Amino acid sequence: MLAVAAIASVVSCAKETAIPAGEEVEVSFVANLAGAPDSRAIADGTTVDEVAYAIYESGSTIPTSLKGTLVLDANKQATFSTRLVAGKIYDIAFFAYKKNDTNGGPLHYTIDWDEQTVTMNVTAETKANDETLDCFWRVAPGIDVKKQDKYDFDLFRPLSQLNLGVTVQDVKNAKAAGFSVTASQIVVDAYKTFNLFNGEVSNPIKKAVFIKNASPVAVEAPETPEILKVEGDNTEYNYLATTYLFAKETSTVKVTLWANDGNELNTLEYSFVPFQRNYRTNILGDLLTNPATFSIVVEEGFENDFNGPDFQ
Repeated sequence: MLAVAAIASVVSCAKETAIPAGEEVEVSFVANLAGAPDSRAIADGTTVDEVAYAIYESGSTIPTSLKGTLVLDANKQATFSTRLVAGKIYDIAFFAYKKNDTNGGPLHYTIDWDEQTVTMNVTAETKANDETLDCFWRVAPGIDVKKQDKYDFDLFRPLSQLNLGVTVQDVKNAKAAGFSVTASQIVVDAYKTFNLFNGEVSNPIKKAVFIKNASPVAVEAPETPEILKVEGDNTEYNYLATTYLFAKETSTVKVTLWANDGNELNTLEYSFVPFQRNYRTNILGDLLTNPATFSIVVEEGFENDFNGPDFQ
């Protein structure tokens, strides 16, 4: 089971008297994506709009009947109350995602509470540069119910994020030479399944294809492409390509770029690219005019400190 050190921000309600063992007591839970701004920037968490939860008796792999889904409010919070048995210990799991507005449930994921897993549905239609792949999770074990309480939990990403960042100056140089990037595609080794309780990934996909999609750098005036910020690096980068994935260790990465004339511009290939859950892997440089020279920066932390602690 995940070694979560403590339940975050436990705030007692008015009732402080312990409830006799065996009696039911009302408790409330808050799932929080705190800090998400009201914007549509890359990796800001704003595409995530629903959270599913399941409650387990501690040590059991089968959830109780207490499970469901909640809509995240404008502050990226979801709150619910339920009754639990005093004297028992519970585990609770959360998974937050972009919901499928047509069919309900997660747009890109399948949750199996009995197996305690989440599977990313990587299909022939899964696109690169798609922020709706973003998701968050948290497991809190060892909730010892003794009185009426409120429990607050911050949710964190179970994902790695892969970014290709081209210097802003290189984008200008390429445009001066008569070409620009309009679309990109990513091929990378990934995994389909994430275990909510032990953090392990499984069901590998060799050369998973995140198909051709409009590149974040292909934004028309008067807007400007978003800046990829890298800690400790004052260089301004634009996103050429980005995706989220379940990953571990290293992988080859192949990124294909298409130009404004509709023709394939270039394919960039990298070996032994490292990945880690809750980290961003950034491949950076003058990737349009000098693609042979680049750096790889693996960075702990997303925008708004969504990275959180390492639970392994």
